[in-house]
Amino acid sequence: MLLAALARQTLRPIVRGIRPGARDDQIRRALAIVDRRTRYLHVPLSTPLRGASVHRVDLDTCEAEWIAAAHRAAVKRVILYFHGGGFVIGGPQTHRRLVSRLSAACGGTPVCSVEYRQLPDVPIADSVGDCVRAYQCLLRRYASSEIVLAGDSAGGHLALAVAVASRKLELPQPAGIFAISPWIDLAADAVHRCPNVGSDPYITPNMLSWIGHLHESRFGPLRTELCDSDCDLSGVAPTLIQVGGLEILVSDAEAFTARLVADGVPCQLQVYPGQMHVFHLLADVLPEARFAIHELALFVEASTRPHTAALRGQRKRLAQGTVIT
Repeated sequence: MLLAALARQTLRPIVRGIRPGARDDQIRRALAIVDRRTRYLHVPLSTPLRGASVHRVDLDTCEAEWIAAAHRAAVKRVILYFHGGGFVIGGPQTHRRLVSRLSAACGGTPVCSVEYRQLPDVPIADSVGDCVRAYQCLLRRYASSEIVLAGDSAGGHLALAVAVASRKLELPQPAGIFAISPWIDLAADAVHRCPNVGSDPYITPNMLSWIGHLHESRFGPLRTELCDSDCDLSGVAPTLIQVGGLEILVSDAEAFTARLVADGVPCQLQVYPGQMHVFHLLADVLPEARFAIHELALFVEASTRPHTAALRGQRKRLAQGTVIT
């Protein structure tokens, strides 16, 4: 709770001014300040864990960073990661710390962190397309049972959108999907219905509305197939969703979990009381973030090594759609 209060004092005064009608350069400047101010929270977002390797790779329409912890995984598998940033900012460089920590927690499993194209240069459909092609690239080197899709915030939406698009393209589903604080319902008025509008220390309705306005002014409504309430999710890979209890997207995560359960998808929602949007970025100083990342690692292990006896309990929770708070 103390860190959430600190985040509110550090970040909220900046993002409060982000609203429809603001100029693009004003928004980008404000969000760049947010990135810099995370240093006050002692979180070096762009610095990987000591000993981790970082390599640039080409993925047809975009590039990516291949990040692996110092120790190498004994199991052949990979995490395909899509960074957050509201489809506007961020990239592999803003998530190196988190991604390298995920690699370490998963026993040195490499993570392919995708630098998909973003607004205002391309519509969200092109962002999804880049992520689908990244998955297709990995399928040339890995079996689908060795790949876990993942992402935070907007990247969580992309991870799930890739799974839905893969069914239409008759691509095999990945072993699993985990989404951190995913932004699923992109409708302009959706977040205004959330009971946490006033308590989220970072995300504001104005910020999300501005993103929708930016997309609509150039390309039309901000939406993907995932936004449709009647989108058939049956057959999507087992999914783990984690959100902070304070964040504005909690009700969004709850509603989407209910959709997954209704369509028979093994899933689990974990709500962490008192935590902010993508609190995992604070793992250097926040024990709850380290615990959440450990849970993600258990999910990756259970998804890619389904016969591991020690993880039967976690798989059972997924099957039951358990909500942990």
